Amino acid sequence: MLHKFMHNINECELPKQFTFPFCYEPHPLIVEAAHEVSSLYSKQLHTLGEGKMMGVLLVRDTQQNIGYVAAYSGEFADNNNFFVPPIVDYLIPDGYFKTHEAEISQLNAAIYNIENSSLMSELKDDISSLKAQKDKSLAEAKAQYKLNKALRDELRSKGSLTPDDEQRMIRESQHEKAEIHRLDMKLKGEIGLLEQRLSDMNTQVETMKEERRVKSDSLQRWLFQQYVLLNARGEQRRVDVIFSDRGLNMPPSGAGDCCAPRLLQYAYQHCLQPLAMGEFWVGPDSKGSLRCEGNFYPSCQKRCVPILSFMLQGLDVEENPLKRAVISDLPVVYEDKWIVVVNKPGGLQSVPGLTTTDSVATRLSARYASNDITPAHRLDQFTSGLLIVAKNRDVLALLHRQFENREVKKRYVALLEHYPSSKAGVIDLPIGYDLDDSRRRTVDKAGGRPAVTHFSIIGEMNEHPLVEYLPETGRTHQLRIHSAHPEGLATPIVGDSLYGKKGDKMYLCSCGIKLKHPVTSELLDIEIPKDDWFR
Repeated sequence: MLHKFMHNINECELPKQFTFPFCYEPHPLIVEAAHEVSSLYSKQLHTLGEGKMMGVLLVRDTQQNIGYVAAYSGEFADNNNFFVPPIVDYLIPDGYFKTHEAEISQLNAAIYNIENSSLMSELKDDISSLKAQKDKSLAEAKAQYKLNKALRDELRSKGSLTPDDEQRMIRESQHEKAEIHRLDMKLKGEIGLLEQRLSDMNTQVETMKEERRVKSDSLQRWLFQQYVLLNARGEQRRVDVIFSDRGLNMPPSGAGDCCAPRLLQYAYQHCLQPLAMGEFWVGPDSKGSLRCEGNFYPSCQKRCVPILSFMLQGLDVEENPLKRAVISDLPVVYEDKWIVVVNKPGGLQSVPGLTTTDSVATRLSARYASNDITPAHRLDQFTSGLLIVAKNRDVLALLHRQFENREVKKRYVALLEHYPSSKAGVIDLPIGYDLDDSRRRTVDKAGGRPAVTHFSIIGEMNEHPLVEYLPETGRTHQLRIHSAHPEGLATPIVGDSLYGKKGDKMYLCSCGIKLKHPVTSELLDIEIPKDDWFR
């Protein structure tokens, strides 16, 4: 399972520290190993029509030999045993997982068969038809009773009825009312019998669904209890315990099946010293995840942050590069006693995050010695440009109203990896959450929020096309996704590590903004000079 490099690596300098997996530049030997893996499996994945996240781990064995091991995320037909095995092989035929999974599949099939059966469909149709018939029959009977009552009232008005005639008409009226009641009860009874049969079927379905839920939860818990993970100190911990220590009742689906945990687990089990790691995409982007073949990506947040936080203990891991970055200046572009507009540098957050407190908000709060300093909108951490900050809560509310009513007009510029097929146009692609990685967003035509961007190519800079964006909406990562998506510009923004290829920085700048002053109603038209777009 330990692979030697195809080329001589004796002259290559080994990494001094292990890779920080959530933000990194891949070591040259990791790039070399990834290229070797891609050359072996890219054609197969393109033939299958689906891509795969793969990873390589640079290691040193007990004989001081340098090599690498490889892994894939999820499932893949590895007929050559090239990759390290899954931490838990729950796909063994007739094993515990597959046996109980088959039981759940049988329940799914039974539920589907009942819910889509002709009997259930016929019952629903018969109930609907009988209810319509009941309403019609009762309406006709009541109308006839009303007509007969009018005739009786007319005879009474003439004053020529004998006592026997009056008693006869009373009996007729009582009989007609009783007939209406009997008809109502008869039809209600028929409907009730059908509804009871339908209710029995629905109860059967709900019982099976509850049984399925219990079995699924039990099987999921059993599965996570099988994942006993190691770290470099030789400590062991179950994956469900790792997540419960963070206040999560159940690990997310697929926890422990990503590349990084598999690679580290194999290394610890086989006395291999981890030196560096990288994860990369091989094959086509079949599911619209906006991942490009050959690009390296950080480990996912949802599953891998808790797991790797444990598994990396005992290794000398690089510091998070974002913590090392020092952003000293925060230029003020416009200021009065109500608002301040700054040119936010790329890499600085708009507001404090989970891992760092350094932000535009905290810096300005310290500068003005006020806790009321609040940005009126957000810019992505790696997007530079104009950010409007309110100096008090009342002004903030007035600014929010303008943003909510889409009265604020923003202009962005970016450098693209390649020229798009169109020089200008409108991109209308709704954006939703990426359920596998909280940092990412995705195009979601079924449940996403509307996102519309006007674009035009306005020149070239640094040998890259220069694009201008005029967004109608302000969704998270809207411009980045509209650029990278095949139905958008089909080319990512230069330096976009999430949807393109990591570079020295992301070349996206909020360079212009127009709005009414929240207090004076003066029109503010603020621009950043071209020389400062990608500072």
